Amino acid sequence: MMDEEKLKRILDNAPSENEKWDFKAHWHEDKGELLRDILNFSNTVHHEDCYIIFGVSDDDGKIIGIENDDNRRNRQNVQDFLRGQKFSQNGYPLTDVTTFSLNNHEVDVLTIFDTDDIPFFLERDYKPKKGRQLRGGLIYSRINDSNTPRDQSTTDAQMEKIWKKRFRLDISVQDRFRYQMLFPNKWSKVVNSETTSYVWNEDSNYVIKIVPDPEEESRVKFEAFSYSQIDKRIGWNEVDFIVNGTQITYNLTNYLDGARLEVGSPDLGVFDDINMNTHSYYYLQKGRWNSRVTEFLYCRLGIDIGSMENAELAMQAFKKDIVIYSSEDERKLIEHKMASSWENISDGFIPTKEELNNMTSDLKSVSWKNESNFNWNDYAVQAIEQHKIAQYINEEMLKK
Repeated sequence: MMDEEKLKRILDNAPSENEKWDFKAHWHEDKGELLRDILNFSNTVHHEDCYIIFGVSDDDGKIIGIENDDNRRNRQNVQDFLRGQKFSQNGYPLTDVTTFSLNNHEVDVLTIFDTDDIPFFLERDYKPKKGRQLRGGLIYSRINDSNTPRDQSTTDAQMEKIWKKRFRLDISVQDRFRYQMLFPNKWSKVVNSETTSYVWNEDSNYVIKIVPDPEEESRVKFEAFSYSQIDKRIGWNEVDFIVNGTQITYNLTNYLDGARLEVGSPDLGVFDDINMNTHSYYYLQKGRWNSRVTEFLYCRLGIDIGSMENAELAMQAFKKDIVIYSSEDERKLIEHKMASSWENISDGFIPTKEELNNMTSDLKSVSWKNESNFNWNDYAVQAIEQHKIAQYINEEMLKK
């Protein structure tokens, strides 16, 4: 999704255009041309959203605004327009319209969301009341900064890339694996002794295998990401991702709240304050293996056992103790803000005496540490700070 900082980075390149964005001084008067532009960007062969930015001159990149544009459209206008067309397959390009105020002007950004379900093309001719018609059956696709001519289909070479994208033949085996995990109902469960496996129904060479973690005995039995659970003890498994009998990668998982929920082990986020003191917390980032495993195993609970009541409560508690980022850029931005503002907000992360006593008691009850000299107090202080950092980011910075 477009935000102001991303828009400013794109505008720094104006008037240069490419296969990801285009500048328009005004909204289209000709609906056929609007439809053609959307189709060209919908059928791009990269894996990113595309943008048409209105209110910016494509001659010199100057912001001129669209506040007085009679042809201006909003999100609903565009979606209703696309929904009313006869496309060759079920569905239509998904879009959004966002307005930004820049240099005392309003700029509209039409986002065309990336999808692998291409190509989109018209099944029959589109004949607008005003403007030129578009012929059905033609496949448009943006190449560099050029659209396909309105009376032609895209090149054979581009068409080959489009079909490779549709069937995920243009991405790595790791990316294909992660994509398939978005469909947990398309995997079959196989249980063998201590091993639970999931096999991809459309290609049995893809296997997710969950096995006991061989190093579990040496691992901690509590982390801050189980702070809000009723049963704070955590356990460990290993999940292997296998293609054609070869393990392409693996991840650790944690079972929480008495094994009511299993999640991909979160990543540890860190940042330094102005005094170079390091602070940490736990997070998941969408699209990564541990995030995808978390989503997959949670959905499989509903498929495999039918009841989600206990798992839902455990998942709600888990989300209180971690941050879920949509991208690497978002994580870096938030950590930078936390570091730069820490001096002003740090008092809010100091545990109260009651919190510290309760946490120390909880940690001792987990009792994986039997050493008499183990510093329970320091560990409790760290766990409380990690929990409070995640809570603060969610409530104050990400507004979750």
